[in-house]
Amino acid sequence: MNKDKIVETMGEMDPEFVKEARPKSRSRLALRIGAAAAAVLMLVGVCFAIPKLVNNPGMQEPQKPSVSNDPTMRPVQLEEGWLAAAPGELTFVSYTDPVSEAWVKALGERKAAGGDIAPMDGFMRDLTLELMKEGGNVVWSPSSVYLSLAMLAESADGSTREEILSALGAADMASLRKSAAAILAAENYDDGKVKSLFANSLWFNKENLVNADTVDRLAELYRASTYWGDPNDPGYEEAMRDWLKENTGGLLDDSADKLEMDPRMLLEICSAVCFKGGWGVGFDARYTREKAFRGAHGDKTAEFMYKQNPSGKHFAGAGFKAAVDSIGESGNSIIYLLPDEGVSIEEMLRNVDVGGILANAEEGGVNLSVPKFDISCDSDLIPALKGIGLSECFDDNGANFTQLTDDAGVYVTKVDHSARVMIDEEGIAAAAFTRIEVGYNGGMEMTLDRPFVFIVTGVSGAPLFIGVVNNIA
Repeated sequence: MNKDKIVETMGEMDPEFVKEARPKSRSRLALRIGAAAAAVLMLVGVCFAIPKLVNNPGMQEPQKPSVSNDPTMRPVQLEEGWLAAAPGELTFVSYTDPVSEAWVKALGERKAAGGDIAPMDGFMRDLTLELMKEGGNVVWSPSSVYLSLAMLAESADGSTREEILSALGAADMASLRKSAAAILAAENYDDGKVKSLFANSLWFNKENLVNADTVDRLAELYRASTYWGDPNDPGYEEAMRDWLKENTGGLLDDSADKLEMDPRMLLEICSAVCFKGGWGVGFDARYTREKAFRGAHGDKTAEFMYKQNPSGKHFAGAGFKAAVDSIGESGNSIIYLLPDEGVSIEEMLRNVDVGGILANAEEGGVNLSVPKFDISCDSDLIPALKGIGLSECFDDNGANFTQLTDDAGVYVTKVDHSARVMIDEEGIAAAAFTRIEVGYNGGMEMTLDRPFVFIVTGVSGAPLFIGVVNNIA
């Protein structure tokens, strides 16, 4: 770790300049303009608090912020409140009929980039099986969780990092970075037929010291927007929720509203994905009929859509069959997997190879009868991640996050994941977010939210008062 690049985040901001954030992407030019503007404001007497570089923070208390000579870590105060830096805006090429050369070129570049994405079958299967233990429906985004854990690995070191790499099926950080960059390059687009957008952000506690090299690496490799603020400030917490809402297309607003920042947090890592597209061959609403769905907990009536898809593909696996239906014109698809009678979902998933299905599915048409659904899940991923082998990063005494900070007692305190997928005759809409909170060992937790006793003692230890609180007036 480069201790010469330890950075203290922003100090207190004049409330006049603190506005509720509504994050938007900014170009590098905009950031430079913002930096120049901040410098001018300082010259005329407007006081901005900027991180201070220190040689070795160790366990010391955070220093008073002062001007930094490191332009890469200068938290430019934009008009959006806590946003310090944002990646440049992506440009998209729209699909046209007839197909344009520009669209074909853009699609080719995305597919080429996608070739570097590491297989996620093992990670996807193992975590899905862990989540199934909770019962009920399961929906989550492997790509969102993958990116979040990749950013966590950047902050970790030693055996803590090795555990994360192992869970993700990555040999080393170089291969993990290559795969994460490929996801962002291949799956970020909006061509008018399909929208597939990923966004990442980092939310720092401005009172803590962090490694500037790691922050720069996360911002650059993962296109992560960077925010600095006080987790005790309701506005900062609300800004994070607004970011999640905006980058999930409004599909997970209720889930985002439930999230809270722990005052002891050091960093919040957020990854969001929003996906929407129409079917390659649509369902005809005239053929939608009610019929029984034989669920795990009994039969329920559902609306089933139907279509004959002459361009559909099918695949026969060990103990299951699959149908591949196209979404849009770029090669996106949805794979429906149906276990054979007497074969469990768990058993089927152990035999599923997504790449093999897509590569070997046979042309020949498919007659699909699919229930319309709108399913969502809010999950605490810590139990499931422990089930696939992660443990050290959750250990308040054993976790190693020295790539992020030299402070002791830093560990992962929360891993929240929310996802929602809806399909109907028109197409599919889906969104997910992952929020990883890295915080400090704060000692014993105690919340007096049920009847309790209190004793007031004197200097001698004599009990001056005792009370039993059964109700709060």
